[in-house]
Amino acid sequence: MELNLISKERNVEIVKYFFNENEVKEEEKRVIQALKQKADIPGFRKGKVPENILRMRLGEDYIRYSVAEKFIDKVAKEIVREKGDDLLLNPFVQDYKFDNGKLEIEFEVHYKPEVKLPDYKNLKLEIPKSEEENFEKYVESRLNELREKNVILEPKDGKIELGDFVKLNYRVLNEDGKEIYKSQTLDIVVRDDDLRPIVKEIIGGEKGKEIVFERTFEDEGKTKKFTYYVQIEEIYKRILPDLNDEFVRTVSKEFKTLEELRNSIREEGEKLYEYYKKEFLIEQALDKLALESELEISEKTMDRLVEMAIEKMKESGEYNEQLRKFDNDDEKLKEEVRNSYLNLFKTTYSVAKIAEKENIKVEESEIDEALKELAQAWNVSFERAKVMIKKDERLFDDIHEDLLESKVGEFLVENAEIVEIEPKVEDENRKNGESPDENSESNG
Repeated sequence: MELNLISKERNVEIVKYFFNENEVKEEEKRVIQALKQKADIPGFRKGKVPENILRMRLGEDYIRYSVAEKFIDKVAKEIVREKGDDLLLNPFVQDYKFDNGKLEIEFEVHYKPEVKLPDYKNLKLEIPKSEEENFEKYVESRLNELREKNVILEPKDGKIELGDFVKLNYRVLNEDGKEIYKSQTLDIVVRDDDLRPIVKEIIGGEKGKEIVFERTFEDEGKTKKFTYYVQIEEIYKRILPDLNDEFVRTVSKEFKTLEELRNSIREEGEKLYEYYKKEFLIEQALDKLALESELEISEKTMDRLVEMAIEKMKESGEYNEQLRKFDNDDEKLKEEVRNSYLNLFKTTYSVAKIAEKENIKVEESEIDEALKELAQAWNVSFERAKVMIKKDERLFDDIHEDLLESKVGEFLVENAEIVEIEPKVEDENRKNGESPDENSESNG
């Protein structure tokens, strides 16, 4: 066997393998023998079919194809064995041909792409300035949560008002009068900022009364109408406890005064701010690293990846659903898949390269700590979680890559130029809140 490098373009090589006449003949003998064992030809026992009869029955093209297939399989396995750690994709057969008893096979080999790093030790990152007002809002929010947990419910006669606690159930009928939804008892606190239509509709209602209202939805260009029947079961006036020293002593053994509780909550808020500030900066650093890195990847590789991803969607039945997200435009979907791969590769390979250059490693103790958290989430013991990742190499790799990415992110932040900026004014529409999904009847 001989091989020649035909061309190289970024991470893709086109290589041609040559097999001489003797190699082809030897493989052909093995193929003929194997076909004899399988051939079911009337008048002959399996394994006893004369070669000339077999060739006549199957045809020379089929035998040649079988010979080529054996060589293709051997070469592909050899490439994976020798280059496996460096390969991004399994090798693809471009072409093969027989010439005077010799065989040529052309492969397209896709290696992991190289990445050109930016000046990663001097990234410029931005963080909004912390504001005293935000810490005070956090303290007030946490204190209100504490009051809400200890609210007193007092049965109430009369009409439902803002702030009341209401028990109700409701059912939904479509235009044909068919019941399509029926709730169990539903508890609602009637708040002004709750934009669900059912909350707005029950204001002014009374215990034992039924409230009826209609809603319309657009579904694939058609308007559908639904009727809601809401039965008011109970109404309670919510009485929030006064926020004072006595209340604090009632709900906590740790604090004696409201001031002590306030100070503790503020410290908690400051720690949370530092944590989210760190996470925000790491995410921003990794995003900037990906944006400024240059990936040496061939369009051939990207085309292969997109083609394989689309095919996988079709096999799993997800294709049409994904296509709808992009106005049923196949090219838009392909572009999204392409960009997702590019961003993933830029982050993955730039993180790996920086880790190698800066000797950043994930220690076994760090994996154990991550596993302890996962074990709690999975509701299994730590020992069981260790067994699970030993059996699942991909799961272990995912954990390792997440930890490595986080450590490289921390390194980038430590070496970055961090600038505090004035917080952006929140968009008025977002500040007022958006209504829930109007296409779900169960939202009410």
